[in-house]
Amino acid sequence: MSSDSNLQALLLSLGKILSLLISFIVPIFLVRVLTKSDYGLYNQFNMIFLFLSMVFSFGIRSNLLYFYKVLPKEKVRIALFQTVIALLCFSIIAALISINDVVNVYIVGQNELRGYINLIVLAVILQMFSNLAETLYIVRKDMLVSMFYPALSVILKAVIVLSMVIAFQTLEAAIIAILITLLILFLITLLYVLFELKALPGKMLVDFKLFQDQLYYCLPFGISTAIREVSNKFDKLISISFLSTANYASLAVASTPIPGVMAIYDSLVQVYLMEMVEPYKKKEFSKVISIYQNLVSKSTSFTIPLCVLFVFFADFLIPLLFTEAYKDAVDLFRVYIVSFLFTVLASDVVLRSSGETKLILRGNSYALILSIPFTYYSIVHFGALGAVLGAVFSVISSTIFLLYYNIKLLDTRISDFFPWKNIATITGITCLAFIPLYIHSHYFDVTLFSFLYCSCVFGAIIVVLEYRFDLLFIERELIDKYLKKLNISVRFQ
Repeated sequence: MSSDSNLQALLLSLGKILSLLISFIVPIFLVRVLTKSDYGLYNQFNMIFLFLSMVFSFGIRSNLLYFYKVLPKEKVRIALFQTVIALLCFSIIAALISINDVVNVYIVGQNELRGYINLIVLAVILQMFSNLAETLYIVRKDMLVSMFYPALSVILKAVIVLSMVIAFQTLEAAIIAILITLLILFLITLLYVLFELKALPGKMLVDFKLFQDQLYYCLPFGISTAIREVSNKFDKLISISFLSTANYASLAVASTPIPGVMAIYDSLVQVYLMEMVEPYKKKEFSKVISIYQNLVSKSTSFTIPLCVLFVFFADFLIPLLFTEAYKDAVDLFRVYIVSFLFTVLASDVVLRSSGETKLILRGNSYALILSIPFTYYSIVHFGALGAVLGAVFSVISSTIFLLYYNIKLLDTRISDFFPWKNIATITGITCLAFIPLYIHSHYFDVTLFSFLYCSCVFGAIIVVLEYRFDLLFIERELIDKYLKKLNISVRFQ
């Protein structure tokens, strides 16, 4: 991986971690102001508009991650403009479908959420276009924007939502605040796109042959993404009809992402994806496998330790962050966390880099066929726990199918495809670092101070040992470079 790409992955990760930490302020505050039922409805609103914006965008913006690498600059300008037009067209389609009563009854059910359908549609349109900003600063390799945009956008949301809720203390105020935030981000993205179009060489804006290539690349991936979203979110979609809004609130808390895990993972994936494109085009499959193994090693290097840490302290952290009213989410969270371990295996990255996105569609379709009846049965019989079990089953089944296609595409074996040695080493390091935590908790009560102290000790052991074995998600050479500037020398025998 090039030093520029590694630095960009680091900055993207830092920006997303910072934004995630800031975003935690909003739910922690809202659970203390809104009733549990209103907080459940707030999460239903968020889930639905984010789900619809993902489904109806058909993955069109992801084509830029590929075509920015392979096209001359003059063609890149056309690809960007046509992506913008496609997004606007897809957003109109999304609006027309979502406001149809025959369709939206299956999306939002017959409960209170149905009264917010027009606001949901507006949020979908704004969100679909605003998502383009992230793709654009990645392909442009805007280092500072990569680091600060995610954090600033979340700060903006936090400030607006908290201000509105403090002023009016109603659910409607929180929803209006979300729409105001999305509108501002929409305008910022529009200016960013116009700036990039002006900076790129060329005068043409339309190329129908290129547009066909863009659709050929992104539609199978986009449809498969939609299927994966339906599969992954089916538990929450069904839960709208089968769970009370209060129980849905507990489900939302249980599915709260571990701070930093998905932020770092998403940043790594988008950067490593672009690194895989060229070697795959040259049929250098061994290099593609090496990049993939590096990605999985870096992803699991922080996912496994963080999952262990948060599972162990869940019964202390969830009541602390979300009040005692949400203590029923502790066991749900511990089950749900299994899905992160499979998600970070990056099962679709090789297929995306190869352009074989139809295989992603096929794999996610098979997973959907299996997960829908399983999730429905689980929710009907086990309620919120069934929803979590369905979500975990969906992630696992999708991962298995896609990894099978990865291995088949690269003509390799599962024993050669995965970085087994690195995963085993990371697991061993995690177990070793866990010993002091277990001993401390056995003899002392868990308090905020002891949690922070144990986390620091745990983290220090992980970082030192993973640095020793070159398993940190930040490349060791980049760390050494900055340590050298600080006149710090680290040596391991």
